[in-house]
Amino acid sequence: AEGYYSNEPAFGRLIRTAKSLGYQLAAYEEITDPNDKTVYDQDQQIERRETAQAQNLAKLLRTMASDERLVVHVGYGHAVEAPIVRKPGKSVTWMAGKLKVLTGIDPLTVAQTECRSPGGEPFLANAATPERANYYDIIVSHPVDKFTRHRPDWRRAIGDVEVAIPVALKPTNEPLIVEAFVQGEPFDTVPTDRVYVERGEDVPLLLPPGKYTVRAVRPHKE
Repeated sequence: AEGYYSNEPAFGRLIRTAKSLGYQLAAYEEITDPNDKTVYDQDQQIERRETAQAQNLAKLLRTMASDERLVVHVGYGHAVEAPIVRKPGKSVTWMAGKLKVLTGIDPLTVAQTECRSPGGEPFLANAATPERANYYDIIVSHPVDKFTRHRPDWRRAIGDVEVAIPVALKPTNEPLIVEAFVQGEPFDTVPTDRVYVERGEDVPLLLPPGKYTVRAVRPHKE
């Protein structure tokens, strides 16, 4: 897996799709010095991380051809363009805002976690407050996820097929994590699907048509 969140199967599938479309992956996260023993407060940690991310992306942009485009997948506040006031008299500029200052490029920022709708199709939404209207260029509202047999319906909508967990892998006296890998891929790759199952639960795997190797492992205990 490339990165941290890509170890989650849905995110891992996103990475596979991007690769299949010809995208080149690049890291931009802050790399901390393990020998740095300085104690930073939360605001200082945010400042260091957002600055490092923006600098890494700016450096990457300088290596790209004029006809190439950069898509940055971030979580939550990293895409905010305007400073956020965290406490009276104290604001924080996040990665997208810092990148704008560093490069002079006004990024197209899209938020997909600002709001949810009770049903229907995704739609373009307005910011919750006038202040937040400056945070992103576009806000997409997605419908609240619906589940059938403990699995999200959107996975079925994109073509995933329900596959029963083999009887030999169903938990009998302790919870198990059941993982499905594309046949021929080693177990240290990101599985196509992964479910946590307790004794007596009826939870299917959701898989695109194909051939898979399925295994069950015990949950890791700290």
